[in-house]
Amino acid sequence: MKHFSCVLGALALACVAPLAQAAWVSTATKALPPVSSIPRSAAAADMPVHVIVSLQLRDKDGLKTFLHNQHTPGNPQYGIVLSSQQFLGTYSPTTDQVRAVQDYLAQTGFSNISAAANRTLITAEGTASIAQRAFNTQLVQFQIDGKTVFSNASDVQVPDTLGGTVLAVLGLQNAVHAMTDLQMARRVDLPVPYGATAPAPINAGGSPTGATLTATYTAAAFRKAYNADAAPDGSNTTVAIISGGTDLVQARADLQQAERDAGLPYIPTTVVQTEPVPNPQVSANDGEWDLDSQSSSGLAYNVKQIIFYNGNGLDTSITLGAAQFVADNKAKALNISIGGCESLNVLLGGLATDDQEFMQAEAQGQTVFVSSGDSGAACAVAINLATPQSGIPQQVEYPASSTFVVAVGGTSLFVDKDGNYALETAWNAGGGGISQFEAAPAWQTTSGTVPSAASPVGGRGVPDVAMNAGFNLTPAAAFYATSDTVVAGRHEGVIGTSLSSPLSMGAWARFQSAHCNSYGFAAPLYYALDTAGGPLSTATGFLDTLVGTNGGYAATPGWDYTTGFGSFDVKAVNDALPPRTCPANAAPVAALSASAMSGAAPLLVAFDGSNSSDPDGDALDWYVLDAGDGYPIVFSPIAAIPAHTYTEPGRYIASLTV
Repeated sequence: MKHFSCVLGALALACVAPLAQAAWVSTATKALPPVSSIPRSAAAADMPVHVIVSLQLRDKDGLKTFLHNQHTPGNPQYGIVLSSQQFLGTYSPTTDQVRAVQDYLAQTGFSNISAAANRTLITAEGTASIAQRAFNTQLVQFQIDGKTVFSNASDVQVPDTLGGTVLAVLGLQNAVHAMTDLQMARRVDLPVPYGATAPAPINAGGSPTGATLTATYTAAAFRKAYNADAAPDGSNTTVAIISGGTDLVQARADLQQAERDAGLPYIPTTVVQTEPVPNPQVSANDGEWDLDSQSSSGLAYNVKQIIFYNGNGLDTSITLGAAQFVADNKAKALNISIGGCESLNVLLGGLATDDQEFMQAEAQGQTVFVSSGDSGAACAVAINLATPQSGIPQQVEYPASSTFVVAVGGTSLFVDKDGNYALETAWNAGGGGISQFEAAPAWQTTSGTVPSAASPVGGRGVPDVAMNAGFNLTPAAAFYATSDTVVAGRHEGVIGTSLSSPLSMGAWARFQSAHCNSYGFAAPLYYALDTAGGPLSTATGFLDTLVGTNGGYAATPGWDYTTGFGSFDVKAVNDALPPRTCPANAAPVAALSASAMSGAAPLLVAFDGSNSSDPDGDALDWYVLDAGDGYPIVFSPIAAIPAHTYTEPGRYIASLTV
């Protein structure tokens, strides 16, 4: 007998008619029912649903063995990294598996079905009734903070014929959201210019003798405090950022303005849209992408390119962006200043899904940096308030807790009167603790520095490293930002691990550039700098944080659950990393000509950079034109630079960077 499951609601009657097959099997996406006291009803049958179906990797145990061997000196696979094509042929789902899932989605009524380039994800569009029928679940709706949201009230299932292929199904709820770790409530307008080379001191109250807490740090101030300019810059390394909810037009313009005012090199930026339509409901996160790009490139001084993997919402941005990041395999590092409760990510299937993308990144020698969160030794469930213990206690945030990323905690940075490093304390709201779901990786267990790694539970310790995040409610970084409430280009200050994570990526860009981009995943290299091993041991080159707490754990000598190994003395860490001999690489030579040198306004001028060259014979990747009149800089991958119109009389100096 065929049974029909119906739920009568205030808005619609949704009936689920299960498909005829032998059996259903559960995926990693579990029931997410609302609290019993919250009234609920059936989701409207015609409610649009956008799903992401994640597929199981092939031979995942073999992949884990490879990752272990990859970081084990003396193993034949030590130091080997895979290309994206090699990963595709060895570990990605097969084309037959992808086709079987696509056919099933089409048969059940989904449309616009598309597979990710690395074959781990399939996206599709449908309705609530289609999703309920396809995944043998019920979608219910209810109210949270005055908003109508929905979730699956039972485990998400697939036919047993797909049980070994489908890992999880994302998109069947919108009640739980990932959040950026940039605290909008903590953003303030600042009068100081972005290009200031020294931080502005404030009365910190109780600050250490001879040390000054600053209101904000500019890019130059961070570089001085962390001894970055004594090391090579990051100009040979491409980095990436996960973003979402905006078209990034303003964020890219803000970056150029910051570069112009601070005298920094202009960095080419590329937006890879992983979802077609930006979401205006989360456009306030523009400031997050401002901070991520300006702080990472500011500490690196220069990077080869910044790639934004941009979605239309934070939850899907991580999954789809990470999948495209590994499929492209163009950037050596990726920053994710987004997170949420680890336990909720387990229920949603997000942890199982995203870990696969991070595993591929590690196999390919790419490093993902993730902010540890802004709720101290807890995870935020509604909004991060930049206060310790403001969420579920003794829980870490994901994806910072992933075994396959570098988790970055927060410090409060003190400098002397000249802006030189004095000391750091643990930032009181920096995320940290022990994962309840992710096992400690080998690079934590073998060093003996992480207490939980040696315990019977064996949980992954968070964070691995840390950098400046702020001092209580005091802004920590000065950057150009825009939002719905702030004039574009205003100078602002912020706090949070949304700052410390991209700063760490900026340091990594320097390390990679100095060593021919020859390094693989960063975490094992950092832990290998702890040559003594054992409790309270330190890692060479790191600035150890000795005091402070995040509400649940205290800073100690050596590795701890507030700051990991501490922050970077960039030159010292760069010198301590394994040496590499890089081939000589001369700088390219820019040559610019113009069709007119003078004339009446408005004057149209055609520029030509085709005579630019590289002494080593390498192809030129980017042509960057600054017309000199304050209008947006033109980036072009070819010498055919667009013509420019000078609308106002004046004397302008145009410049070309290649």
